[in-house]
Amino acid sequence: MRKILGMIFLATLSACIGTDVVNDPLVDPTLTIEDDDKLVTLLVGDTEQLTVLYMNETGAAESVDPIWMVDNSDIATVNNDGLVTASAKGQTNLRATFNGISSLDVLISVAENMDDIVKVLITEPEKSKIDVGEMLQLSATGWNLSNMQVVDGVVTWEVDNESVATISEAGVLTGISNGNVKITASIDGVNSVPVEVEVGSNALTAQFEGRSGYTAVGTATLDTNDDGDIILTLSDDFRTSFALGTFIYLSNSTSGSETKGGGLQLGEITTNGAKTFNVSQANASVTLNTYRYVIVLCFPASITFGLADFQK
Repeated sequence: MRKILGMIFLATLSACIGTDVVNDPLVDPTLTIEDDDKLVTLLVGDTEQLTVLYMNETGAAESVDPIWMVDNSDIATVNNDGLVTASAKGQTNLRATFNGISSLDVLISVAENMDDIVKVLITEPEKSKIDVGEMLQLSATGWNLSNMQVVDGVVTWEVDNESVATISEAGVLTGISNGNVKITASIDGVNSVPVEVEVGSNALTAQFEGRSGYTAVGTATLDTNDDGDIILTLSDDFRTSFALGTFIYLSNSTSGSETKGGGLQLGEITTNGAKTFNVSQANASVTLNTYRYVIVLCFPASITFGLADFQK
């Protein structure tokens, strides 16, 4: 009887688990205006029909009736069905919302005649991420409603956060600090769709290797966090030999005794796997280039079990 009751309990439990999995949301719903360029160009008086793609929490497309809105109805209007009407020369942003979910903005750009510049395109950058201190050349072109490039006009550049990156009059972007920055180009008062670039630090990475017959594998990464602290991270697959008193050091020598005497001790380890050390808390004057090696050190015997060389 107990066996039967146990089987019934397990079957009931399994059913509940299965039901929970089915009912749990799998993804966050999304709402997207179906326009590849995030830009609609129109002549005054013209119209454009826009539609949305709504993906529900199960990841399936679902037909919905969103709320449409524009920032400046003097430039363009939009009705409840997503039909945009160009009213006057200029630009305005448009978006759709449904159940508290908002789409990304689409830029509506309106011209008075076919020869006017109606869109400015930033040439796709060579990279979407740069390091702090790195420079990236950007360029932009103006186009009219006949889809012909307009060669006249000076490009004006702007970034939304100069603490992350700056941009020169010539379109040279320079990374200042970690973060994301949106860049806009303008010609004759017509703005481009913003382009986003991520700015990261000059992270250093190195692979561990064993020494003197001992084991050390995995990846060491030395990077700067958002607070400006230097952080050493050991990867999930980090593995090493252990003894009583195994420590992680930063050092400029592979010698165990020299590391023990002149390196920077970050902490003792007793297990394999991912590890994180705040180097700046151990020594605030340390920079990314102060030390060359990460050392796995058997402290009592001053033996180097393994190392990662950032210059290798």
